[in-house]
Amino acid sequence: MSGVGRRWAPFARATATALTAAILVWAAGCSRPEAFSARNVLLVLWPPTGADAVGCGGDPAARTPTLDRLARQGAMFRDAWAASPDPRLAWATLADGQPPHRRTADATFPTLERSVAAAGLTTATFGLPPESASPTSDPVADATAWLARVPRGDAFFLATGLAGSSPERTDSELLRLVQGVEDWGHMRRTFILVTSPCGVPRAGESVPAESARSRFDESVLRVPLVLWGPYPWRGGSVRPDLAAAVDVVPTVLEAIRVGGDWRQPGRALAERVKPWKEPNLAALAEGVAVRAGPGDASSTAALRRGDWKLVAGPDPALFDLARDPAETTNLADTRPDVLAELEREIESRRDPHVLHRVGG
Repeated sequence: MSGVGRRWAPFARATATALTAAILVWAAGCSRPEAFSARNVLLVLWPPTGADAVGCGGDPAARTPTLDRLARQGAMFRDAWAASPDPRLAWATLADGQPPHRRTADATFPTLERSVAAAGLTTATFGLPPESASPTSDPVADATAWLARVPRGDAFFLATGLAGSSPERTDSELLRLVQGVEDWGHMRRTFILVTSPCGVPRAGESVPAESARSRFDESVLRVPLVLWGPYPWRGGSVRPDLAAAVDVVPTVLEAIRVGGDWRQPGRALAERVKPWKEPNLAALAEGVAVRAGPGDASSTAALRRGDWKLVAGPDPALFDLARDPAETTNLADTRPDVLAELEREIESRRDPHVLHRVGG
């Protein structure tokens, strides 16, 4: 080796070592979700609450420190849509991953709990439909007592509904539940997902409360969605893209590396924490319209496509949420092209014989 080569050799080795370390760090940050797997699942259902009514959702007056901490350490989807303004229909979608129009007497789908039980997890649910818990019941106490009985080596799936007359009281229930998981040493391998079936109408709503437009208001459809656990995101990730209730089931199943039903229209949310992944483009919410006249009980639906939102029905309402987040200006008459396009999409998406992937 020449004198020049000898002089540069230590520098070259140091540079190569630093470059290798940088590549390893980069590769770790870009690992596929399959490299991140949880062992346990804690699915928490917040009472009907809008996304803006909790601290991490933007309400400075809301005291929800436990939920906020999970969001800071995990990820929060700022624009998560419920499946329906009806809490019962919305919860059913969270349970089986199917939109309301596909759930008929002739179509049965495995629930999330059944899928994880088939994979060998010990399962339990407390305080969730179809249970009719008495006012004196304490789902969190029941859940933590059940956790104490789970053998240390067993993987578990625990779904719990929270009570509370305010976000602050509900957050205190969440704290009790998370502390129960921590006390028994399960936190390191537990994936936590907190959401709400639907929100509540905003105060001072100017349209009739019984109208489809009010029932499908963003205050009703946008819900909190916080994910925490061994997943490929940096702490405090705030996702601006649209998430849908049908995404919850595949998200949980992917977190613990369990295969799901091929008929699930949702997509695992971990895919959208990657910068090169296309965000969700559309979400559908469904319900039953108020009768407009004798014998008229046609179902209604709302569709988000990017910033456009259509509340379909006898009196359709079209909004550009980027310019009009309060939904004060109905553009159905001035943008008939967008109205017709979204009406066709709703009709197509509600065909029970067609499987639409979220964002497709």
